[in-house]
This record gives sequence, C-alpha cells and structure tokens, in this order.
Amino acid sequence: MPASAARLDKQEQARCQFYLAARRPSSLLKGVRVQAGRRRRSLTEEPRIISHLWSNLAAMLSFAANLFLAGALLFTGSFAQILRYETLEEVLEMCRVQDVPVEPCGQDLYRLNDDTCVRVSPYGLTFPHAEAFCDKEGGQVVTLANLNEFRKLLCIVATAIPRRLHYWVGAIRDGDDFVWVDGSGIIPPDGPWRHNQPDNFGGYENCVWMNSFDWGQLNDGPCDDRTPVVCQYPA
Repeated sequence: MPASAARLDKQEQARCQFYLAARRPSSLLKGVRVQAGRRRRSLTEEPRIISHLWSNLAAMLSFAANLFLAGALLFTGSFAQILRYETLEEVLEMCRVQDVPVEPCGQDLYRLNDDTCVRVSPYGLTFPHAEAFCDKEGGQVVTLANLNEFRKLLCIVATAIPRRLHYWVGAIRDGDDFVWVDGSGIIPPDGPWRHNQPDNFGGYENCVWMNSFDWGQLNDGPCDDRTPVVCQYPA
C-alpha cells in the first residue's frame, strides 16, 4: 500500500473513532430522557388509575346498598318501613310531626275515627278471652282500615300506656291470609309486618299482635299467648 493511502486510512480511522466517541454520550443521554419520560407519564397516569378504581368501587357499593334495600322492601313492604319505630320518643315525635290528634271520647276511651272509640287494656289475656272481654262491654278487638288508623292507634297506645307492649288486634288466620274479625277484609301483604313475618312458626300462630319488637310492627303469634288488648266501641 502506498504511504499516502496508509496515511488516509489512518486519518479515516481517527475520524471514525472521534465520531463514535462523540456519539456515545448522546445515545446514553437519549436513553435517560426516554426513561424519564416514561416515568413522568407513569406518575401522571397513577392518580387517574386510582381515581378510576375508586369510582368503580363506589359504584359497586352503591349497587350493593340498593340491592339490600330492595330486599328489605321485598320482605317487609314500604308500609312496614313507615310504621317502624324503635323508641317511645320516636313514636311521639311522629305523632307531633304528622299532627295525629289523640282525642278522648269517654273514660279511658280515645277516638280512632268518626264512628269508633278504643280502650287499651293492659291485662294479659289470650285472644279468645280478649274477644270475650271486649264483647262483654259491647265492643270487639280493634280492626284497622288503613294506614291512618294504624298510625292513629299507635299514637293512642303510646299516650295511654307510655311503654311498648304487645297487644292483640282483631285479625285471625285464614289460610295464608289474616282476616279482620269484623269481615272488613284482610291485612295486606305489604302491611306493617315485622321482618320475615308472618311466618306461622310451629304451625299454630293464628292470631296477630302489634308492637312486635319495634313500635308499630305486626307479628303472628299463638292465640293462647297472654297479651294486652285494644277494644273498639261505637262512638
């Protein structure tokens, strides 16, 4: 190889080495920049991902709560939710807010409607004895026609005897229904029954008392239980 060609070859090798030496830090720096960019994107995306997860969790909890409420209404009825009170104070507050008057209409008697007065007897009687007790005084075990009368009776009982007692109402079992003893109809399935009631536990719960566990709730019970009673009389 001529000397001049050898010199050119060495110069070319030197330029290549310089070029590679100069380019290597740039490539490393570029790699660092790419990694940093990815990290920045990751940091900005993390809050969005967490927010999305929380939104999904909140939606799931809301669905579960609505499902539970639907189940509660299915078993107890909206009527039952209206007339469920845990304390005497809650009952009296309802009476005040709903403006339910408790009006006397004779000795120990309170007006249920335009045609009927009621008396609360605190003595424990079986249902047959309760019927005989009310009939002896010219009345019958109380029957209720609508929500207003349920609410009115609840306020009367809370006023007459300010503690929660079970008391008989005038309904007896007829197959799967409970019929009012005056022949006026049945207690509707969405009536103010306690949760999962009536259940005819033991196969002999053929009568009905009110204020079962909570104020205002109905429950089926054995007719030979001894329970206070509300009698109704013509006004």
